[in-house]
Order: sequence, then structure tokens, then C-alpha cells
Amino acid sequence: MPLSLQSKLLRVLQDFSIRRVGGEVEIDVDVRVIAASNRDLEAESKENLFRRDLFYRLSVVTLTVPPLRERRDDIPVLIEKIMERLAPKIGIDIHDISDEALEKLCRYDWPGNVRELSNVIERALLLCEGDILTAADLPVGIAEIDSRPGSLDVSLCEIPDAWIDKTLPEVTRLAIDNIERAYLEMVLTETRGGLLRRPACFSGTQRAGIHQRGLYNKMKRLNLSKRDFR
Repeated sequence: MPLSLQSKLLRVLQDFSIRRVGGEVEIDVDVRVIAASNRDLEAESKENLFRRDLFYRLSVVTLTVPPLRERRDDIPVLIEKIMERLAPKIGIDIHDISDEALEKLCRYDWPGNVRELSNVIERALLLCEGDILTAADLPVGIAEIDSRPGSLDVSLCEIPDAWIDKTLPEVTRLAIDNIERAYLEMVLTETRGGLLRRPACFSGTQRAGIHQRGLYNKMKRLNLSKRDFR
């Protein structure tokens, strides 16, 4: 949304009135606004790319939906619901998926998130010749993913005390957080805290290979500040 339109929206949210194009009369409105963005608007407002006053006006209640690669436990449930929705629409009776295919889908990073997942399942349903989705029905880039569990050379004596009395999802999240923190500290040190710096080779987002919103969210979750690396 361009800045000129942002100011008009802000006026509507403040005054609860609009004026039609070419009109002369203010019309009162009583609406509830739900706004969505694939960008980190708080970060954008600090970079003067989004009006800060409009951000505060919109962010009365905020919901952050993590990318699908950060909530892989949701993928099997989403696949089940997508198949339930698409199978009758396509006109086929397929409601099951093989363990191998499911494992490959769970290991894929899904840059297109749920929309991409839905497209992949729809394609698989159209190509499936049996009564169950298999890895052969998946796109090549996903079908070639190694679905075998990786092995870690960790003996019992090397298990950290922090893992004791924790569930597997909790341990997994802890391990990922430690890896991401170490990596982002390296990137921020190399770029001296420059997340959007030009040229791009000095940009933290370019170096990390993720969108700036994702980078800001990770830094916030891991309690990292770019000011500490300048």
C-alpha cells in the first residue's frame, strides 16, 4: 500500500467517515478492519516504509502465523483436511497417503506455505492412479527428498542436562533455537547489524537467505538486537 493511500486509510480509522470520489458529503462508517501482510510492519515502520501511526492504529490485536517450515507438526493435519476438501471437488475417492510420501512432505521447506501445500496435494490427487497417495505422485523436487531419519552421533553421556524431563518437540525446538542463534549472531557480526544494507552483499537478510520479516521475527524470538552488533 503506497504511503499516500496509507494516510487516507488512517483518516478513515481515526474519523470513522469516508467521502466518495467526487463527493462532498462525509459518510459515517461503522466497520471492523482486519489487515494482513506478509511483511514485518513494525520493522517497516522503523525503516519509514510504513506509516508508524497507521501501524499502531491497526495493531490493536495482532496474530503472527509462522511459516509452515517452522510448524511441521501441522503438515499431516493440513494434508488430511486438504484431501478431504479436494477429493470430492476433483471427483476421486482418495483419502489416504503413504508414510513415505508424508515423511517427504514434512521434510520439505514449503516456501509457498499452505497455498503451495494445497497445490502439491491437488496435483498428486490428479496424477494418482491408485487408492492412496505415494511418493511417486509428488513433484520431483519433493519426491527426491531423503525420507530416512538422519542419525546423530550422540552418546548417552553427551546428552545436555537441559534435555532432561523435556518432550521431543521441546528438545527439538531448543536445539533449533541454539543453531539459529549461533548462525544469526555470525551473520549480524559479519554485516555489523545491517539487515537491509546496500549493496545486498552486506545485508543480513541477503546473507541469511530469508525475508526480512522472518529475520526480524527470529531475532525477536531469540532476543537478538542489531544494535548489539554495530
